[in-house]
Amino acid sequence: YLSLQIAQAAKKLKIPASLLEINAVVGRANKILARGADKIFLAYPESKGDFDVSLHDKIQITGTPVRPNLAS
Repeated sequence: YLSLQIAQAAKKLKIPASLLEINAVVGRANKILARGADKIFLAYPESKGDFDVSLHDKIQITGTPVRPNLAS
């Protein structure tokens, strides 16, 4: 849960914060931080249902980022 303290400090300093969830099941820390996040990036479209409908406009489905040399 290290991200909790970092994201809370960023919010306090008015630094934009984004979340990245690469698991199919959204983790507890990301659920807690979602309301204060400026953007939420998800690997799986099904994960969107784990967030309140009011947060859906912040969500973007990106898939799992992979370095190009690993993808080929």
